[in-house]
Amino acid sequence: MRFRVVLIVSVLFLSGALSLRGGTKDELSAGHGPQTMRSEAERAYGVSRLLGARLFQSRIPPLSGNGLSCSGCHVHGRLVSVYRRYPRYDRGLGRFVALEEQVSTCISRRMAGRDVAAGSRSMVALLVHLKELSALIPER
Repeated sequence: MRFRVVLIVSVLFLSGALSLRGGTKDELSAGHGPQTMRSEAERAYGVSRLLGARLFQSRIPPLSGNGLSCSGCHVHGRLVSVYRRYPRYDRGLGRFVALEEQVSTCISRRMAGRDVAAGSRSMVALLVHLKELSALIPER
């Protein structure tokens, strides 16, 4: 649950719908009501969803250094519930691994791309895409 809240706040912050700068009552009252924030959040989520789908198919740098894409190895059917399976214990590392870390590791090691920073626009977009894939089947 906490990860989902962080994901939503990250999407809002990266889209510009959420600011860390405080404002006066007058600055915040015009056009910043609950409806505006909700529509901005929905718009930002939609943008992240589309970007995530594009990045998932991308074979170009900086995400891929060897011409592979995420979708080349991870057929959508195999990723349907991946979002719900993390964090998970990695025996090789001897510790729990978050989905962000697993995505970044896969990109840097398997696709010879650059690490995708946690909380970056690209990482948030990929996580939103994986969340959407996970929503295709109901939880048990």
